[in-house]
Amino acid sequence: MKVKTAIQWEKSAIEEWDDFFKPGDLIDEQAHDHMQEYVPARFTSHRTETKRLPGVRFTQAGECENEINGVRYYPTMAYYEDTKTYMYLGVLPAFKKPKY
Repeated sequence: MKVKTAIQWEKSAIEEWDDFFKPGDLIDEQAHDHMQEYVPARFTSHRTETKRLPGVRFTQAGECENEINGVRYYPTMAYYEDTKTYMYLGVLPAFKKPKY
């Protein structure tokens, strides 16, 4: 699977993030950082917080895209430490920090 890059997005005539990047797309670090810096991340997991998926870190950034029954949905990305790749997962329900 090819990686979609921030440079490709900038060179395209497509203005909106989710019109260019689709759920399941591998993205480069610059695209990930753009989304995270555009609007500060509302959730970032750390390796120790993802016990069910070790080696995967999640970031939700950007503005709330949708709200259903009081649940807000945000653009979500994952970073896989073993392959050092980023993936855009789509607009998912708001994550919460786990309670231990």
